[in-house]
Amino acid sequence: MARLHKIAKGIRQLRPIQVPLKNMDGLNGITHMDAALAIIADWGEVVEAATKYTIEHGCKAEPGHEMYDYQKAVYTVAVAVVDAESDPAHPRPFFGTSENPSLEERAIDVRTNTMIGRDTVLYLAECQDVWQNECSPQPGLGEMTPEQYYKTIGEIAAEGPLAFLKLSAGSRLKLLLFTANLLLSLAGPNTTSGSTLTTAG
Repeated sequence: MARLHKIAKGIRQLRPIQVPLKNMDGLNGITHMDAALAIIADWGEVVEAATKYTIEHGCKAEPGHEMYDYQKAVYTVAVAVVDAESDPAHPRPFFGTSENPSLEERAIDVRTNTMIGRDTVLYLAECQDVWQNECSPQPGLGEMTPEQYYKTIGEIAAEGPLAFLKLSAGSRLKLLLFTANLLLSLAGPNTTSGSTLTTAG
């Protein structure tokens, strides 16, 4: 059994993940690299860095503003994506060019590395959000009854895409799985699928 302070710091385990790479001549057919996702223990570090960068570039550091939201993703990836073979207690950064890169060095690599792009950064940030929620679940869609799921779907239908985007990546995944189950049940017994979807959480 891990000690409580280690569990609280999120250093019990890493989740393997593949980082998609752009097609480039120098990659010799390589399409991805193995990495791992770590739990972020200090979200203040991510928010503070994203806020500072956004303000310095003349934009509002508020949720919903494109620059701020993207920089939160950049710093999330800079902190959370680590060497797949790292010791979970002392994971080595995946990004950054020096032996022991600072957070800002890693963030610069995330922004400027030509082997990844904006879509990959956002994808990795959402993967981390889902992993974080699995390890440290917060009250939300995972505890909803079917009636509450229906209510949430109705609110999204009435308010539009922003209501959906306000949910965390983990919550959006749970809502998607619930909706998929609902559609399969409405389609009837003749519908086939590769697997049974659940809203576990």
